[in-house]
Amino acid sequence: MKKTYSLFAFLIFAFVVNATDKTWNFSVDGTVVQDNSADPLASPYVWNQLELAPNFRVSASEKIDPRLEIEGGYGTYGYRLRLNGFATVPTPPTIPTSNYFAFNVDGNATITLFSVNQGGSPIVVRFVNSSGLQIGTLTGTVLSSDVDTTEMLSFNYVGPATKITAYSTYASTAVYMGIYAIEVRPYTPPTGIQENLSALALKKVGNQLINNEGELIEIYTVMGAKVLASAQTSIDISNLAPGVYIAKTATGSMKFVK
Repeated sequence: MKKTYSLFAFLIFAFVVNATDKTWNFSVDGTVVQDNSADPLASPYVWNQLELAPNFRVSASEKIDPRLEIEGGYGTYGYRLRLNGFATVPTPPTIPTSNYFAFNVDGNATITLFSVNQGGSPIVVRFVNSSGLQIGTLTGTVLSSDVDTTEMLSFNYVGPATKITAYSTYASTAVYMGIYAIEVRPYTPPTGIQENLSALALKKVGNQLINNEGELIEIYTVMGAKVLASAQTSIDISNLAPGVYIAKTATGSMKFVK
């Protein structure tokens, strides 16, 4: 039985500065981007304003752009950035010094990875700001070995100019996500998020959101950035940075504090 609560709303502040377009396509440039996995550099490698960890690896592996039939698609990818995990995964606000990529944004942005999950279980890529605070995550889908296309993963960042660092939270240095291209596009956030507790069957217990109805839950910061999505009946929120969040479903939404 769904519970009924009072209805109220609150508005969030929307930044007016949006990020400029940026694209890094390893398919085209993979042969010219230096591979530093075997002989790491002393400092990060910068390619067209994209910072790559001193130990990064770019390797050849052909996959198809999922937008192949859409005008402006990249066609077939040829090279990918291998984003490996860690023996000990960094915990925010720690920013890793290996196995990462980073770039600057000057405002609100939609960040998209064209990638292939290479692990036997989903690989989660964490995005943090210049202070090391988590601003979003992207989770790869485990695909069968005969799938020959990449996956589009994206989230919206809402906030001021910052350096964004991305790294895998997979607890193994041998398992990686293959990233064929990275896109940053301007994003205009909605003017507000409504908190509607009417007919919502959801509650927070410790570091878990109890979702008895098994609805798709999308979790946003109060600035409008989506940081998590799940339809599990018990959703772990322990990896979220401390702060205020909105859990949104098809039937309502709820504000909670982590």
